[in-house]
Amino acid sequence: MREVVVSTQRVVAMLSAYESLPAQEEWLQLGPDVIPLLIEVANDSHELTFRRVRALTVLGYFPDPRAIETLESVVSSADAPPSYRRSAILALANVDPRQALAPLGKALDSSDPLMRACSG
Repeated sequence: MREVVVSTQRVVAMLSAYESLPAQEEWLQLGPDVIPLLIEVANDSHELTFRRVRALTVLGYFPDPRAIETLESVVSSADAPPSYRRSAILALANVDPRQALAPLGKALDSSDPLMRACSG
């Protein structure tokens, strides 16, 4: 079996795909070594917004405590932009629906209509 090389450059390139994000299977083939790189992109305030949001989405493909912790942190952060919180809550619901119940409940009380919509 061929070893897959995971680098920040490769992750950023995959997150930058023009028309769509690579499929979940492509991300899973990279293995758990990609998780810290995705977290790095998601938390990088100098990174483009669309890449940060996509990194959060991709973290929802991995049932890994590091990914779940990052998503929960973004969902519960009052400082995180609404688009990040929405992406994180949807990703959290994808990776572990039970873990998403409490944040989804809180999102229903949000003043952001899109945040409430993603909770429904």
